[in-house]
Amino acid sequence: MTQHTVLRIERGCPDDAEIAALTVILVALQTSTVPEGNSDPAPSWWRAEGDAPAAGSWSARQPPSWQAQH
Repeated sequence: MTQHTVLRIERGCPDDAEIAALTVILVALQTSTVPEGNSDPAPSWWRAEGDAPAAGSWSARQPPSWQAQH
C-alpha cells in the first residue's frame, strides 16, 4: 500500500527555506512510518498478529483478493 502526502502552499511560490523545511518533514515522516526491523508496510505493522481490521474500516471493505495481496 502506498501512502501519498499532499502539501498545499496557499500563497505564491515558496522560498528555498520553506522547501527545505517541508523536505525535512517529509523525509522524517517517510522514515518513521515503519518500525526498524519490520519490513511489513503500514498500517498492518501496528496490529497484533491475528487481529482483523475493525469493522467498517477501509481495510475491512476491500475485497478478500486485495487483502491477500497486502
